[in-house]
Amino acid sequence: MLSRIKREGQKFFLSDGNGFLKHVNGVQDISLGYQTTISSFSVLGAKKTYLSPSAPQTGTLNINSLLFYEDVFYNKLFTSEGFSGKIEYKKEGVVFDNAHLVSYSSSCSIGEIPSISMQADIYGDMKKNEVKETTKEFLNNSFKIAGYNSINLTLGDVFKTNRVQSYALSASAKRNPVYSFNSKKPDEVVLNNPIEFSINFNIEVDDYEIENMRGLEKGSVFKDISIDINDTSRCSEDLIQSFKLENAIIESESYSSATDSNVNLALSLKAYKGLIL
Repeated sequence: MLSRIKREGQKFFLSDGNGFLKHVNGVQDISLGYQTTISSFSVLGAKKTYLSPSAPQTGTLNINSLLFYEDVFYNKLFTSEGFSGKIEYKKEGVVFDNAHLVSYSSSCSIGEIPSISMQADIYGDMKKNEVKETTKEFLNNSFKIAGYNSINLTLGDVFKTNRVQSYALSASAKRNPVYSFNSKKPDEVVLNNPIEFSINFNIEVDDYEIENMRGLEKGSVFKDISIDINDTSRCSEDLIQSFKLENAIIESESYSSATDSNVNLALSLKAYKGLIL
């Protein structure tokens, strides 16, 4: 009898590095796959077509998630160590190892639950899950649910009198796999600093003063951006995620106004972590 794999029959696990697989809450969708790097060639005097790998093979992992309980991906931006995990369905699934985060984003608007997205390149194996399963799985059925009303934002004094309607933060990490002869996997995957962040705020304006356009050429700087995401109780003990960025540079400011809306400002900034001056 044919059947379908429903959402309640699917789970995503990450390895904790100690032989345990931990269930990740809040996942909305996952895509995991690879593309062959085989190319064909021919030679004079032969009808046969030959096949050969044209480049090292990698896989990709993409996840979109609501921010429930904890953010397990953000800190993986800053490490050269790979991570492993499993997608489970019907007691089977796909396991992968030596994945490295290459992009991350977090966003929220008024009336929404904060969401996160990530993409990782997989330099190790990706294969069907074996039934043997010597690792232990821990299901996590506890939740800390964040909301727009449990997020504290700081950008100097800007947000004390100007109302934030949404934020969007994204970061990218450049990875350099190092290969040697007679090896299908890289000897190491080097993280190239710095990690670049883009931060966007949409603000309803009260007394915000736009910067001097020519002054930006001199490097106008907000020394501190802080985004603290708590659960809906807003208790400091229930902090789910915190982003702290220093020396963020204004990239753009865009005012907009209409007869049927308030004055809005789209503010974009750029920051770096791991920058060596």
